[in-house]
Amino acid sequence: MSIWADLRDAIRKAILLEDRVEGLIIDIDHMAVKLSELLALPVEERLKLVEALWESVAECPEALDLTVAQKQELDRRLAANERDPTAGVPWVELKRRLLASR
Repeated sequence: MSIWADLRDAIRKAILLEDRVEGLIIDIDHMAVKLSELLALPVEERLKLVEALWESVAECPEALDLTVAQKQELDRRLAANERDPTAGVPWVELKRRLLASR
């Protein structure tokens, strides 16, 4: 499968699964999507597309090979969390803080 076919499938899946990508309408079955067309989208729509693509990648983590360094870093973070689970901030709280600081 080509990279473009993979991209097409990822976009299709993301659009079908993520209703918050509304406004970014791409009929993959009836048109070819060119990189230049995607890059011409307004920044807000490109960000929605990136988010949808990222979430579609996150749905299949087993497809990603981690480097030894990445595995070691994950092990380090997991061990730190197990030593002191209260040291971190839940994502929902961090996101709220970041959005409030804009």
